[in-house]
Amino acid sequence: MNLHFVTPSYTSGTKGLQRGHVLIEPATEAELKRMRHQLKGAWVLVSGKNSGLACDHSAKADSIRNAIKAENVKIEQMNDSLMKENWTKGAHHKTIPLRRMPGLFYKEMCEAGVLGFIQSASVPLRALYDRPLVNDKNTTFDNLPEVCDIKLDEHQYAVIEQMAKERREFWLEFDIRNHFKLGPVKYHNVVASIKGTKYPDEYVIISGHLDCGLDVATGGIDCGYGNRSYDGSCPTYSPFRERSPNVPFYSLLLPERNSVCWVQKHMPAHIRMSWERLRICSTGMADLLLRLVFPFHKLCMMIL
Repeated sequence: MNLHFVTPSYTSGTKGLQRGHVLIEPATEAELKRMRHQLKGAWVLVSGKNSGLACDHSAKADSIRNAIKAENVKIEQMNDSLMKENWTKGAHHKTIPLRRMPGLFYKEMCEAGVLGFIQSASVPLRALYDRPLVNDKNTTFDNLPEVCDIKLDEHQYAVIEQMAKERREFWLEFDIRNHFKLGPVKYHNVVASIKGTKYPDEYVIISGHLDCGLDVATGGIDCGYGNRSYDGSCPTYSPFRERSPNVPFYSLLLPERNSVCWVQKHMPAHIRMSWERLRICSTGMADLLLRLVFPFHKLCMMIL
């Protein structure tokens, strides 16, 4: 079976091609204790449905996990009592379901030597990033994740999960080439303009951010409409067609919301000062970006 999967940005890759057996994650301390010796070199199926984000391994998530573990201990005790009554008194009590959280014993499993975690993902697959890792000011090159975080096609996941429940022996292989690079990383913004023939002081600004085509998004979401505007507008202002009466000013900005500072610094001074004849074609983030750069009352917004 060829596996159909994605990995969120800022998650670890494999150490070359890695092959391992498959286990379902433990739900209780007792289960963890029984299967601890099997965790080394295993791919672990975790609960929940993929939202695009990586499995949360932050301190806040750990505190939530600890609370769930404590609650599950109490539920286990209650279930033992119910099962005892069912056995001794012929009662028909239903057991209380345990609380779940993806990677409930995340750190314990990492310490035991698992190869990675596999979570079910709806098709089309969605991959975002490890948000807690990126937002944590204490993140350094020394505490980056070392265990893979795989979001697998839900149909394939269901087949593999069923085989694992039936305790069949089978193996999965992954070769994931995610690499962390020590920064700083250069940002490359793209800016272009074509001088207008009739109104050379009037600008049509079309803008979007580059990650919608070059990072984890598909180009049709996450302000991808900003880039899509180029597909239709560039031929309109092409030198091979009749020259535009005004100046199309294109800006593709890589750092997304941080681009506001870049625009304020690099926008031509006469554009910043002459608002009256400015027209802006903006989509997605460009709308917010340019509203922050230019005074509200002197804008004429034309949304594509």
